[in-house]
Amino acid sequence: MNFSKKAIGFITGLLIAVSTFGPASSLYMSHVDAAVGGKLISEKEYQRMYMNQVKATEKYGYVGNSTGYSTRISTINKALINTTLDEVIKKSQVKIDKQTFELMCRVVQEEAGPVSYETRELLAEVIVHRGLDSAFPSNIHDVLYAPKQFTCVHGSAINRVRVDGITINAVKDALLECQHPQKVLFFRARYYFAGLKPYKSMDGTYFSYGRY
Repeated sequence: MNFSKKAIGFITGLLIAVSTFGPASSLYMSHVDAAVGGKLISEKEYQRMYMNQVKATEKYGYVGNSTGYSTRISTINKALINTTLDEVIKKSQVKIDKQTFELMCRVVQEEAGPVSYETRELLAEVIVHRGLDSAFPSNIHDVLYAPKQFTCVHGSAINRVRVDGITINAVKDALLECQHPQKVLFFRARYYFAGLKPYKSMDGTYFSYGRY
């Protein structure tokens, strides 16, 4: 499918305008369909363009709590693709505040490491899935501090980990819209949990369903 430079620029602008709905949003696709007079951009092309935007945010980052809280929040707002942290908090599927969003970014970065956006997004979704599941706390703060779960929140490494814009947007996308089954509730490195049904592995992280 060929588009003029003007059309490509217009579509890119729309990408920025609606990207807060997540990388596979049907709402996004309908906006593009209307914008180009019924010539629907393919989902594959949309994914490519969105990921280019995400990768461009990698330059925005901060190291643990070595900078002040207000500076961390400012960096998060710079990294978020055409939205603000206030909007993300408002539209989140599960209760979360600014301070917990920032902590969640550090947890995802520390647990995932330097892996793909897709892996970080799924890891963030596991946290969101727990917040939506009656077997777990109903807000992200209590999910992160649940006993014997995300133990990194009690260690010193989480205060030294560098959070980048890719992780910030992965967390944002997970909070706004789930792309994976909500019964995916566990992950670990190197192999699946014994006794749990495997979901998939990505970048050395193994995701599993909960017990139901």
